[in-house]
Parts: sequence; structure tokens; C-alpha cells
Amino acid sequence: MVKIPAFELDGQNWKIYCAKLLEHAAMKGWLDVLAGASDDGTNDWEGCNALLHELLHDTIPISIYIRLHHNTAHQVFKNLAKHFHDREPVVDPHVKKLATCTNEDK
Repeated sequence: MVKIPAFELDGQNWKIYCAKLLEHAAMKGWLDVLAGASDDGTNDWEGCNALLHELLHDTIPISIYIRLHHNTAHQVFKNLAKHFHDREPVVDPHVKKLATCTNEDK
């Protein structure tokens, strides 16, 4: 079972949260609903959407979820991704060190 970390209010752990959420959704067979598959009117789609909403409710701060919960799970995820995707870009420490060495050599 994939452990999804609690999403931090400031979004600093978005990349980890996103990766674990996607991994969990894929393992459960919910990835198509999370990715935006349209409601086909089946109980299967509704069930997946409800389970994804429960997962989102349990892992993101209520102050964020309450503003988004009336949407589909896909729309909630899409809004989170849009808002938090570049909060803290991952920087390769070697690239930074190399840039520093290059600047000092001049």
C-alpha cells in the first residue's frame, strides 16, 4: 500500500504528494477518473470519484478542500496542480555547485 503524506498548507511537498497520490490512484484503478475521464453514468465512475474525494479530503488541509470539494476529483486535483506545481522547484545541487565554480573561475 502506498502511503500518501498529508499535503502541507503551503504546498511545499506538492511533488511528493502528487507522485504518491498518482501511484495510489493507479494501484486502485482510479487513475482514469483522476485524469479526467468523463462521467459515463455508471456506478463505477461515481464510486471511483467518491473514493478519490475521500482520499483528497483525508490528505489535504480542510481550508483548501472546502473550496474545491464541489468539483469532480479530477477538477480538485487539476486546481491543486495549477496552484502548487512550481512552489519549490527541485534544484540539482551539482548544477548549482558547477555554476558557482564556473563563476569563480572568471
